[in-house]
Amino acid sequence: MQTNWKIIEEDGTVLVKVIGFPAPDGEVAGESMWVEIINGTDNDGTGTLRNSPVFSGLCFGDLIRFGHGNDTEKPKYLETVTA
Repeated sequence: MQTNWKIIEEDGTVLVKVIGFPAPDGEVAGESMWVEIINGTDNDGTGTLRNSPVFSGLCFGDLIRFGHGNDTEKPKYLETVTA
């Protein structure tokens, strides 16, 4: 299944578009990125970044926590998870 903010790849990997990543330089209000869900649901959970950020200091593969999504709103970036 695919929507404008969810993709299920052929191998079953689920990606969701997460909004609100920080953009410290103030050029944009916030960045949105594809996140591979590791734990949780499409609306709340943890996952790894599947694209390279342009505006934030995050990197491809970083583990993040996202939440507050629903059937009509994309989930939002909450924090970077550190080991």
